[in-house]
Amino acid sequence: MKQVKYQRGGAIMTLTIILMLAVPNLMLAYYILPPTMEHWKIESALSKLGEGGQKFAKIQDVRLAMSKHFRIEYVENFNLENIQGEPRDGKMVVTINYEKRVTFWRNVDLVMKFTAQNEVSTR
Repeated sequence: MKQVKYQRGGAIMTLTIILMLAVPNLMLAYYILPPTMEHWKIESALSKLGEGGQKFAKIQDVRLAMSKHFRIEYVENFNLENIQGEPRDGKMVVTINYEKRVTFWRNVDLVMKFTAQNEVSTR
């Protein structure tokens, strides 16, 4: 009885399966990562406002301070009207809610919802 020393044909099937799984995931990462990283910058700017010891009288002051952070961090295409404030227990709770829509492929869009919240001191 002869023994088979090696096998043939499995490498192409394996490569095809790996590509079928990897390509869609890489496409998703390509479209999802930039808005997500931009949101991390927005969250960072919001947390710096809470830690900075600054005191804000109204939400317009918070928006102005955030816009300065955005210029430094190169955050573009963000509407400052998405920044809302609500007074609570002598502080202001600043909430940021917004959506990003990215065209994924032809008529398929990805919609990402982002939220961030932090407390800042008031005068």
